[in-house]
Amino acid sequence: MDRLHGKDRFWTTLPVGDREVGSTTLRLYRETEGRAVVAAEVVFWDAAGQYFLETLNGDVPLDIIEALIAEAKDTIKYK
Repeated sequence: MDRLHGKDRFWTTLPVGDREVGSTTLRLYRETEGRAVVAAEVVFWDAAGQYFLETLNGDVPLDIIEALIAEAKDTIKYK
């Protein structure tokens, strides 16, 4: 994802797997006025067999969250 919402730019990077803890994470970043922060993460926990969403550093618009969840389901592959 790479999209503008008002004055903010939101983007994701490729999912990062952590075999040691058994999870894969897709991070959403927000850039406002040249400052970038992690805005949310979708984590797939192998042990639970499901996704979890955490928002960080402020509110995230629902349409961005919906796109993030869809991207996580498309890009995080599990067995």
